[in-house]
Formats: sequence, structure tokens, C-alpha cells
Amino acid sequence: MEDGSGTTYAVGATFSISSDMVLYAAWSATVTYVANGATGGTVPVDSGSPYMNGSTVTVLGNTGSLVKTGYTFVHWHTTTDVSTIHYAPGDSFVITANTVLYAAWVPEGSRTIAYNANGATGGRAPTDTASPYLEDSMVTVLGNTGLLTRAGYTFANWNTVSNGSGTAYSGGDTFAIAYNTILYAQWTPETTTYTVTFNGNGSTSGSTAAQMAGVSTPLVSNGFLRFGYVFAGWNTSPEGSGAAYADGAVYSFASDATLYAQWALVSRGDGAPPVVAPPTATVDVPVTQIVSANAESRVEASIPVSGGFAQSVSVVVPVGAVPENVTISIAPAESAAAVSSGLFAIKVTATNAAGVFVTHFNKPLVLNLGQMAAGTTVAFSQDGFVWTNIQLLSGTTLPDGVHEGYYLAADGSVMILTDHLTYFGLKMAQTPLVLHANSNQIPLGAFAAIYTTGGSGSGTGTYLTTPPAICSVNQYGLVIGLKAGKCTVLATKAGDGTYLNASTAPLDLIYIDLTPTLPVLPSLPSTGVPVSLAKSVTITGVTLSKLILVNLGAPFGGKTVTIQIRKVGTATYQTLCVVTLNKAGVVRTTRRIPLGSTIRVLLGGKSQAVTVVR
Repeated sequence: MEDGSGTTYAVGATFSISSDMVLYAAWSATVTYVANGATGGTVPVDSGSPYMNGSTVTVLGNTGSLVKTGYTFVHWHTTTDVSTIHYAPGDSFVITANTVLYAAWVPEGSRTIAYNANGATGGRAPTDTASPYLEDSMVTVLGNTGLLTRAGYTFANWNTVSNGSGTAYSGGDTFAIAYNTILYAQWTPETTTYTVTFNGNGSTSGSTAAQMAGVSTPLVSNGFLRFGYVFAGWNTSPEGSGAAYADGAVYSFASDATLYAQWALVSRGDGAPPVVAPPTATVDVPVTQIVSANAESRVEASIPVSGGFAQSVSVVVPVGAVPENVTISIAPAESAAAVSSGLFAIKVTATNAAGVFVTHFNKPLVLNLGQMAAGTTVAFSQDGFVWTNIQLLSGTTLPDGVHEGYYLAADGSVMILTDHLTYFGLKMAQTPLVLHANSNQIPLGAFAAIYTTGGSGSGTGTYLTTPPAICSVNQYGLVIGLKAGKCTVLATKAGDGTYLNASTAPLDLIYIDLTPTLPVLPSLPSTGVPVSLAKSVTITGVTLSKLILVNLGAPFGGKTVTIQIRKVGTATYQTLCVVTLNKAGVVRTTRRIPLGSTIRVLLGGKSQAVTVVR
């Protein structure tokens, strides 16, 4: 056969012929091993040589026990130059020409590093030209400099074991070489990536970005909204007749697909019809209308919401609610965020003939805000920024002393009863707002850093501290103690076009006066050693560079102490300097110290004196 897989005949051989036959010249290549300076032993002899061109050759080991005085055998090279291709015993290669393999020797006590392609189908393993190394020398691991490739795989890194169970190294890593080391290429199977596209299937706002993956992966959370409906999962069919998946369910990503949002009508749970999306309508706002004091009047308007819809609202002014004719105005008061969420707010005002605002009425007015989506809250605001819940009434009238409330009509519409006019709307509650501090016990004169987590929307955050004589807070959330005692902090995040305002639970901070009472030291006796009545550290100076005076008393004379600093807004101490006390237990030193820092003196790991720099 042309590829050498048929019957082989030597020159001069005979055979019986029974049909036409073609004999192909068979080309072979030899493998020869060279001792390359060995002082003992014999070179291996490959019994399979010569090989047919294209055959796979398995490299022999040092089967002839070659030795070289002062050197150690490590592997074979294709030339006497150690920077050429090398083969370890058991490696294989495809032979295409006569090949000579030279024994590679390294000085005794040195260590080699070699790279193995480990199944690569292209490229070549890197060669470290600095090898061999002296034992315990630092080796820098090479990257895939020979551009190794493997069909269906991606190069990942190197490992000391071919199956990846050893120590892994990436290009640029370093290690101390203790023995001859072979690093094997590691391969990661390639995966095909597929895309899942999400269809809102009737959504009125929001979006869900397409998701790409090549293995089973949880689906991203739904981002679509539909007025009057709740999300009920995904389906491969718009009508819900295909395969169904819950929000966040694991999906196979075995092919490209489109998943369609499924929706369920919001049920009020009281036997009334479910809430449905408002019909499209011509938006006509703001609306103004004169109403009579002697007749019931109704003012209607259409407020725009998301998805091209409009919410129909109305104000009913009963007979006797106003002493004179007034003009009722209804105007939208929503933000872009509110519109995108299907929420809205209105501002309702009343003015008399002189243009003066009428703020309270003799009888409650009735505001119909239409049907509300799930998760929303009925609220009012005096300024359009800070929103407060309106209570749900047990009936259809306002109890005595209550100024506003709402009930649900039979069709699910929100009916607000109010004796005053202001901002009204449908809002959402923020996620819980939580107040944190970097420390709850703070030296007097130092700052506590406070911050909040949680909350929703774009409302402005504010802090309130009480009592003001104990502490105060600045716009950066830093609370400074003014005197020793307990300080209570409260954080609030204002509402916006979508969300109600939210407040945190109170957080208590304790400010501690750590300033020691400094003794009056007597004058030096004739020995020159002062008598210390108390351990102390004092700081003096008006510039950043300040004098530190440590006085621990004569019993501590000659001891070495550590002076540490804790700066404002930090929770840990750092060493400022290490000094030795004189015979009187006193030392003076100068250091740069910011105001508000806490200074302490350590001896034997125990705090001996503390002060706050004022």
C-alpha cells in the first residue's frame, strides 16, 4: 500500500503473483542515540528502527546506563545544543527524517525544568534556556511561548502532574526548584455558547437583557413589568403551551432560544374583578374646572403612565364641601423613573375667584386614582418629595379626626377620601434602609464614620443626631463627639417619583473621654530623678509636628516603649515610634500628628497611657 500498511518486500525477495500489482517504494527513517560525552555505559538501541515515514516513535530511556563523571542524565536533545527540542523517556514524536537523539547532561547538584505538550496537536512546548538551575534557585514559569494548540481544547496553564492533580503554575509564576521538574500543559474543553433572548410578551415597561452561556446556568431575573399583572415565569411559547421555567431556574443553554414572559392578572382576593391594565386614552393634562358650591361636581383627567397607557383619575366635590365656587386643577407630578415603573402621582389644587388656594374643605373630597398594580402603596405628600402612606379604611367614610384614607371600589379602583388637597399617588416601599458605623465607642474628639445600606430610588439621604450637645454630623457622614455621653443617629432617604421615603432604626454611639488627669510633678531631687505620681502621655504644639511627653515613673526607667497612633476615621492603631525611657521613666520625642488622633503607649504589649490630640 502507498501508506506502508500493506505487505513489505525486501530488494530481491520473491512472491507469487495472481493479478496485476503495484509495488510502492517504502521510505524509512532511522532513530539513533548518541552518548554525547558519556564516560561509561552504552547508548540505547531502538529495535524498531528504521521506521516508515510518518510512524510514531516512542523515546527510550537511559536503558544502557550511560554515565558522565560529575554530571546527571536528564533527557535527550535533537542536537548537542540544549536549547533545541528535547524528549523525556516515554515521549513520542512522528518521524519524517533520520533522527539523532543526544544524551543531555547537567552538573550534579543542578536541577532541570522541562515543558511537556501533554496531548497538543500543534505548536511546540517551550524550552527554558536557563535550565539547568542550581538547586533551590528561583524559576520563572514560561507561558505558552511555543503556541501549543489542541483540537477542541484551550490552553489553561501548567501542572507538575499530567492529569492536573499536582501543583498548577501560570506563566510568570515563580518557584524554588528542588528537583528535576516537568510541567505538563493543561487543557480546558472548549464549549459552544448559546443565547437565550427574553420577550416581554405584552409587558408595559422594563427589559431583560439576553443571556449567553455554554453550560447549564440559572436564568437572569426578570426585568419586565406589566401594569395590572404579576410575572408568572417563562415559557418557550408565547401562549404558555411550551416548556415552562420559573424566574431564576436552571436552563440547559443547549441551543439558541426565546423565552416569553407569562403573566397572571392581579387578584384582589375579595371576590371583585382582577385589576387589568388601563386602556389607552388621549392624554389631556393639566385639567382645570370651575365647580359650584351648591352642586356635586366631578373633574376628570388622564394621567400618562408607561407603555403608551393613560390612567383615568377624577375628583368629586360633594355639595357643601366649599363655601364658594372654586377652580379645581389636576396635573401630573411624576418623574421619568415613575413613568417607567407604571407608577404616577398627581397634584390636585383648588383656588377661589381671588386666586387664593383653598387647602381644607367642609366635607371630604373623593379622588379616584383608578386601579393599582401589585406591590404599590397609596400615599400623599405635602411637597412632592417626602411621601407618607395613606391608611386603608374599613369602610367608605372617614372616621372622626382622620384627614385622609382610602378604600377599594368594587372594580378595584383606589378611592381616596381627603379634607385637604396636595400631592397624591401610587408609590412603592424602599428596601430596608440600615445605618452602620465603623465603631460604636469613640474617643471624645474623634470621628465616627457612618453610612447606610439598602434603600431604593434616587432620593437624598440625610442624618439626624441627638442630643446636639453630645455630637454633630457633617455632610460626609462623619459624627464628632462634643462631650462624653450617648449620641443617637437616625438616617432617612427621601422618596422620589417611584418610592416612599424610608428611615433607619436609631443607632447609638458612645463617646468616651480618655483624657487623663495630669499630675503636678515635684521638682527634681538632688539625684536628678523625678517622682512620678501617675502614668501619662501628653501632646503639645499647634502645628502638625507635636511634642510627645511620656511619663511612666521611675519604676519603668530604662524600659523600651512603643508609641502608637490611631487616626480619625480608622479602627486600628499603627506604630508611630519605639523609644527608651530615661532613669526617671520619662521620654520626649517629636512627631507629625493630625488633630483628633488617639495616642497610646505600650509596654510589654499592655497599654500604659492614652490621650486624644485636640
